Amino acid sequence: MKILLSNDDGVNAEGIMALVRALSPNHQVTVCAPARQQSGMGHAITVFDDMIIENCPHLLELGAEEAVSITGTPADCVKLYLEAIAPGRGEDYPDLIISGINHGGNLGTDVLYSGTVGAALEGYMHGINTLAVSVVVDSSVSYDEAAMLTAEKIDNFIAQEPSPFLLNINFPKELVGGTPEWRWAALGHRDYLNAYTLHKDGSRTYYRLAGEICDGDNEPTTDIYAIHHGLISVTPLYDDLANVTALRRHNLEPIPRRPLLKQSIVNDVY
Repeated sequence: MKILLSNDDGVNAEGIMALVRALSPNHQVTVCAPARQQSGMGHAITVFDDMIIENCPHLLELGAEEAVSITGTPADCVKLYLEAIAPGRGEDYPDLIISGINHGGNLGTDVLYSGTVGAALEGYMHGINTLAVSVVVDSSVSYDEAAMLTAEKIDNFIAQEPSPFLLNINFPKELVGGTPEWRWAALGHRDYLNAYTLHKDGSRTYYRLAGEICDGDNEPTTDIYAIHHGLISVTPLYDDLANVTALRRHNLEPIPRRPLLKQSIVNDVY
Protein backbone atom coordinates (compact mmCIF):
# COMPACT_ATOMS: atom_id res chain seq x y z
CA MET A 1 0.00 0.00 0.00
CA LYS A 2 1.17 3.53 -0.81
CA ILE A 3 0.98 5.71 2.30
CA LEU A 4 1.62 9.45 2.58
CA LEU A 5 2.59 10.75 6.02
CA SER A 6 2.30 14.32 7.25
CA ASN A 7 1.82 16.07 10.61
CA ASP A 8 1.80 19.45 12.34
CA ASP A 9 4.70 18.87 14.75
CA GLY A 10 7.28 19.11 11.98
CA VAL A 11 9.36 16.73 9.93
CA ASN A 12 11.74 16.01 12.84
CA ALA A 13 9.01 15.01 15.31
CA GLU A 14 9.18 11.66 17.07
CA GLY A 15 5.62 10.79 16.09
CA ILE A 16 6.18 10.86 12.35
CA MET A 17 9.45 8.96 12.67
CA ALA A 18 7.62 6.25 14.63
CA LEU A 19 5.10 5.91 11.80
CA VAL A 20 7.89 5.55 9.24
CA ARG A 21 9.48 2.79 11.33
CA ALA A 22 6.18 0.96 11.81
CA LEU A 23 4.86 1.21 8.25
CA SER A 24 7.88 1.04 5.94
CA PRO A 25 8.54 -2.72 6.30
CA ASN A 26 5.17 -3.51 4.69
CA HIS A 27 4.20 -0.38 2.77
CA GLN A 28 5.57 2.24 0.37
CA VAL A 29 5.95 5.26 2.66
CA THR A 30 6.29 8.87 1.54
CA VAL A 31 6.65 11.83 3.90
CA CYS A 32 5.68 15.43 3.15
CA ALA A 33 5.57 17.40 6.40
CA PRO A 34 6.14 20.94 7.68
CA ALA A 35 9.71 22.09 8.10
CA ARG A 36 8.89 23.36 11.61
CA GLN A 37 6.22 23.20 14.30
CA GLN A 38 2.78 24.14 12.93
CA SER A 39 0.37 23.22 15.74
CA GLY A 40 -2.93 25.10 15.88
CA MET A 41 -2.89 25.96 12.18
CA GLY A 42 -6.14 24.15 11.47
CA HIS A 43 -6.78 23.98 7.73
CA ALA A 44 -4.83 27.15 6.91
CA ILE A 45 -2.94 27.33 3.62
CA THR A 46 -0.11 29.61 2.48
CA VAL A 47 -1.27 32.29 0.07
CA PHE A 48 1.35 35.03 -0.22
CA ASP A 49 4.67 33.35 0.68
CA ASP A 50 6.87 30.93 -1.24
CA MET A 51 6.99 27.34 -0.02
CA ILE A 52 10.46 25.84 -0.02
CA ILE A 53 10.90 22.08 -0.40
CA GLU A 54 13.90 20.19 1.03
CA ASN A 55 14.83 16.52 1.17
CA CYS A 56 14.92 14.74 4.55
CA PRO A 57 17.65 12.05 4.52
CA HIS A 58 17.00 11.04 8.14
CA LEU A 59 13.56 9.72 7.19
CA LEU A 60 14.94 7.85 4.20
CA GLU A 61 17.33 6.11 6.59
CA LEU A 62 14.32 5.01 8.65
CA GLY A 63 12.69 3.39 5.62
CA ALA A 64 10.73 6.08 3.76
CA GLU A 65 11.00 5.89 -0.04
CA GLU A 66 10.61 9.67 -0.39
CA ALA A 67 10.72 12.35 2.31
CA VAL A 68 10.54 16.12 2.01
CA SER A 69 9.81 19.11 4.22
CA ILE A 70 7.74 22.13 3.19
CA THR A 71 7.94 25.64 4.64
CA GLY A 72 4.17 25.78 4.93
CA THR A 73 1.23 24.54 6.95
CA PRO A 74 0.11 20.93 7.43
CA ALA A 75 -2.68 21.39 4.86
CA ASP A 76 -0.13 22.93 2.47
CA CYS A 77 2.00 19.80 2.71
CA VAL A 78 -0.76 17.42 1.69
CA LYS A 79 -2.26 19.75 -0.92
CA LEU A 80 1.10 20.58 -2.51
CA TYR A 81 2.20 16.95 -2.58
CA LEU A 82 -1.02 15.72 -4.17
CA GLU A 83 -1.39 18.52 -6.69
CA ALA A 84 2.21 19.23 -7.65
CA ILE A 85 4.84 16.85 -6.27
CA ALA A 86 3.24 13.40 -6.52
CA PRO A 87 4.24 11.21 -9.47
CA GLY A 88 1.58 11.47 -12.15
CA ARG A 89 0.02 14.45 -10.34
CA GLY A 90 -3.19 12.77 -9.28
CA GLU A 91 -3.07 9.70 -11.48
CA ASP A 92 -1.08 7.80 -8.88
CA TYR A 93 -2.39 9.04 -5.52
CA PRO A 94 -1.48 7.32 -2.25
CA ASP A 95 -3.93 4.70 -1.00
CA LEU A 96 -3.91 6.17 2.50
CA ILE A 97 -2.80 9.36 4.24
CA ILE A 98 -1.86 9.43 7.93
CA SER A 99 -1.35 12.71 9.77
CA GLY A 100 0.56 12.43 13.05
CA ILE A 101 1.41 11.04 15.42
CA ASN A 102 0.61 14.28 17.21
CA HIS A 103 2.08 15.18 20.60
CA GLY A 104 -1.15 15.89 22.49
CA GLY A 105 -4.75 14.90 21.95
CA ASN A 106 -6.97 16.36 19.24
CA LEU A 107 -10.33 15.88 20.91
CA GLY A 108 -13.79 17.37 20.80
CA THR A 109 -14.07 20.90 19.49
CA ASP A 110 -10.26 21.19 19.33
CA VAL A 111 -10.35 19.40 15.97
CA LEU A 112 -11.32 22.77 14.45
CA TYR A 113 -7.93 24.22 15.48
CA SER A 114 -5.84 21.12 14.85
CA GLY A 115 -3.16 21.17 12.17
CA THR A 116 -3.05 17.38 12.44
CA VAL A 117 -6.71 17.17 11.48
CA GLY A 118 -6.21 19.95 8.90
CA ALA A 119 -3.67 17.87 7.00
CA ALA A 120 -5.92 14.81 7.17
CA LEU A 121 -8.92 16.82 6.00
CA GLU A 122 -7.01 17.96 2.91
CA GLY A 123 -6.39 14.33 1.97
CA TYR A 124 -10.03 13.45 2.55
CA MET A 125 -11.11 16.34 0.31
CA HIS A 126 -9.06 14.72 -2.47
CA GLY A 127 -11.02 11.49 -2.07
CA ILE A 128 -8.33 9.58 -0.15
CA ASN A 129 -8.81 7.48 2.98
CA THR A 130 -7.19 9.40 5.82
CA LEU A 131 -6.29 9.00 9.49
CA ALA A 132 -5.41 11.72 12.00
CA VAL A 133 -3.55 10.13 14.92
CA SER A 134 -2.70 11.71 18.28
CA VAL A 135 -1.41 10.64 21.70
CA VAL A 136 -2.41 12.68 24.75
CA VAL A 137 0.35 14.44 26.69
CA ASP A 138 2.19 12.34 29.31
CA SER A 139 0.75 9.10 27.93
CA SER A 140 2.29 5.76 28.88
CA VAL A 141 1.58 4.76 25.27
CA SER A 142 4.77 5.44 23.33
CA TYR A 143 4.85 6.77 19.79
CA ASP A 144 6.21 3.44 18.58
CA GLU A 145 3.41 1.53 20.31
CA ALA A 146 0.75 3.89 18.94
CA ALA A 147 2.28 3.59 15.46
CA MET A 148 2.28 -0.22 15.57
CA LEU A 149 -1.31 -0.38 16.86
CA THR A 150 -2.42 2.01 14.11
CA ALA A 151 -0.57 0.00 11.46
CA GLU A 152 -2.29 -3.20 12.63
CA LYS A 153 -5.72 -1.53 12.40
CA ILE A 154 -5.44 -0.10 8.87
CA ASP A 155 -6.83 -3.12 6.99
CA ASN A 156 -9.76 -3.29 9.42
CA PHE A 157 -10.65 0.35 8.85
CA ILE A 158 -10.45 -0.02 5.07
CA ALA A 159 -12.66 -3.11 5.12
CA GLN A 160 -15.18 -1.56 7.51
CA GLU A 161 -15.57 2.06 6.39
CA PRO A 162 -17.03 3.49 3.17
CA SER A 163 -14.37 5.23 1.09
CA PRO A 164 -13.22 7.93 1.37
CA PHE A 165 -13.09 8.22 5.15
CA LEU A 166 -11.44 10.53 7.66
CA LEU A 167 -10.96 9.01 11.10
CA ASN A 168 -9.65 10.99 14.06
CA ILE A 169 -7.82 8.65 16.46
CA ASN A 170 -6.67 9.52 19.99
CA PHE A 171 -4.63 7.36 22.36
CA PRO A 172 -5.24 7.82 26.13
CA LYS A 173 -2.78 8.24 29.00
CA GLU A 174 -3.24 4.62 30.07
CA LEU A 175 -4.76 1.73 28.16
CA VAL A 176 -7.56 0.22 30.22
CA GLY A 177 -6.37 -3.13 31.52
CA GLY A 178 -3.07 -2.52 29.74
CA THR A 179 -4.55 -3.69 26.43
CA PRO A 180 -5.80 -1.65 23.45
CA GLU A 181 -9.57 -1.23 23.26
CA TRP A 182 -10.86 0.83 20.36
CA ARG A 183 -14.08 2.83 20.78
CA TRP A 184 -16.11 4.61 18.11
CA ALA A 185 -16.97 8.01 19.54
CA ALA A 186 -18.67 11.31 18.79
CA LEU A 187 -16.88 14.62 19.29
CA GLY A 188 -17.06 15.87 22.86
CA HIS A 189 -16.77 19.43 24.14
CA ARG A 190 -13.38 20.74 25.26
CA ASP A 191 -12.80 24.12 26.88
CA TYR A 192 -9.95 25.88 28.67
CA LEU A 193 -9.63 27.84 31.90
CA ASN A 194 -7.52 31.01 31.82
CA ALA A 195 -6.87 30.46 28.15
CA TYR A 196 -4.72 33.58 27.81
CA THR A 197 -2.13 34.99 30.18
CA LEU A 198 -1.23 38.67 30.21
CA HIS A 199 2.45 39.67 30.14
CA LYS A 200 4.19 43.04 30.34
CA ASP A 201 7.74 43.71 29.26
CA GLY A 202 8.58 47.38 29.73
CA SER A 203 6.24 49.31 27.46
CA ARG A 204 5.20 46.16 25.61
CA THR A 205 2.01 44.32 26.59
CA TYR A 206 1.19 40.94 25.13
CA TYR A 207 -0.88 37.79 25.64
CA ARG A 208 0.13 34.16 25.43
CA LEU A 209 -2.08 31.09 24.98
CA ALA A 210 -1.56 28.86 28.02
CA GLY A 211 -4.91 27.56 29.27
CA GLU A 212 -5.75 24.59 31.47
CA ILE A 213 -7.98 21.92 29.93
CA CYS A 214 -11.53 21.93 31.32
CA ASP A 215 -13.51 19.09 29.75
CA GLY A 216 -16.53 19.28 32.03
CA ASP A 217 -19.31 16.74 31.53
CA ASN A 218 -19.04 14.62 28.40
CA GLU A 219 -21.41 11.83 27.45
CA PRO A 220 -20.11 8.22 27.41
CA THR A 221 -20.45 8.30 23.61
CA THR A 222 -17.79 11.03 23.20
CA ASP A 223 -14.09 10.87 22.41
CA ILE A 224 -13.19 12.79 25.57
CA TYR A 225 -15.05 10.30 27.77
CA ALA A 226 -13.32 7.43 25.94
CA ILE A 227 -9.76 8.65 26.49
CA HIS A 228 -10.48 9.46 30.14
CA HIS A 229 -11.46 5.81 30.55
CA GLY A 230 -8.39 4.31 28.88
CA LEU A 231 -9.96 3.70 25.47
CA ILE A 232 -8.59 4.56 22.03
CA SER A 233 -11.18 6.88 20.49
CA VAL A 234 -12.03 6.75 16.79
CA THR A 235 -14.22 9.56 15.42
CA PRO A 236 -15.36 9.77 11.79
CA LEU A 237 -15.10 13.37 10.55
CA TYR A 238 -16.54 15.17 7.54
CA ASP A 239 -15.72 18.30 5.53
CA ASP A 240 -19.22 19.83 5.54
CA LEU A 241 -19.96 22.42 8.25
CA ALA A 242 -23.51 23.00 7.07
CA ASN A 243 -26.15 22.77 9.81
CA VAL A 244 -28.22 19.84 8.53
CA THR A 245 -30.97 20.37 11.12
CA ALA A 246 -31.39 24.00 10.07
CA LEU A 247 -31.38 23.11 6.37
CA ARG A 248 -34.14 20.57 6.87
CA ARG A 249 -36.12 23.09 8.89
CA HIS A 250 -36.12 25.16 5.70
CA ASN A 251 -37.07 22.12 3.58
CA LEU A 252 -33.58 21.70 2.13
CA GLU A 253 -31.60 18.49 2.00
CA PRO A 254 -27.78 18.69 2.24
CA ILE A 255 -25.98 18.13 -1.05
CA PRO A 256 -23.68 15.06 -1.04
CA ARG A 257 -20.05 16.12 -0.97
CA ARG A 258 -17.75 15.16 -3.84
CA PRO A 259 -13.96 14.86 -3.54
CA LEU A 260 -11.70 17.20 -5.48
CA LEU A 261 -10.74 16.14 -8.98
CA LYS A 262 -7.71 13.86 -9.01
CA GLN A 263 -5.66 16.04 -11.29
CA SER A 264 -3.01 18.69 -10.95
CA ILE A 265 -3.88 22.36 -11.27
CA VAL A 266 -0.27 23.48 -10.85
CA ASN A 267 1.92 24.72 -13.66
CA ASP A 268 5.70 24.35 -13.63
CA VAL A 269 7.57 27.63 -13.66
CA TYR A 270 11.30 27.75 -14.39
